[in-house]
Amino acid sequence: MDAIGEIIYEETEPNQLKDLETIEKTVRDKIQSHVSPQIGSFFIKKATGTNKGRKRKLKSCLGKLTITEKQCQRLGVKPHNQLSPLLEKCCLRISANVSYENTAKDVKYLTVIYVSAKTQQRLVHRTEFNMAKVSSEIKELCVDGGKVRLRTPLGEAYQWRDYKGLCINKEVTVAFFQENQTLIDWVNRQSLATMLIFCLRRRSEFLRKSLAFTTP
Repeated sequence: MDAIGEIIYEETEPNQLKDLETIEKTVRDKIQSHVSPQIGSFFIKKATGTNKGRKRKLKSCLGKLTITEKQCQRLGVKPHNQLSPLLEKCCLRISANVSYENTAKDVKYLTVIYVSAKTQQRLVHRTEFNMAKVSSEIKELCVDGGKVRLRTPLGEAYQWRDYKGLCINKEVTVAFFQENQTLIDWVNRQSLATMLIFCLRRRSEFLRKSLAFTTP
């Protein structure tokens, strides 16, 4: 490890060592560029027992990986994917909270790997999200609503759209964007307790009407 550290240090500019933050970023960048992809390839070969097949490039949290089609098949990597499974999950989690443009910036800052805003968008649209599962009967149901601002071209007025959210038994949370009937149908498919406590977080005619559909 000292030898690796010495090589990395010799290739580092003095202005990249001025404080702990720059050292952290520099070491992380160097390791992802030169060290962790090699270690990742070693683990992949050992885990799959093969190094055969056409080679592919994958962006990953370890850096840019070279992986063969045979290895992808054995490790469950989907054909044509350019992102590793863990990096995809990082992108999806950040995309759920901010715009695709800011997701690209945040992923780059957190992982050093740049994934463009367009790729972030395609990833979200092609991903199938499974609905939350409630393991026990619903005794408490909290219904909330809010607004989401849609991004518009520069100079155009903002667009706001409604979303609805549910919290079940203080454990499971689900949200629906412009899918009011889907919300109602999902609740009705659950096992509802005889005595069910409703909690309305906002005054909403839709929310009050929704409760009429969720009586056990």
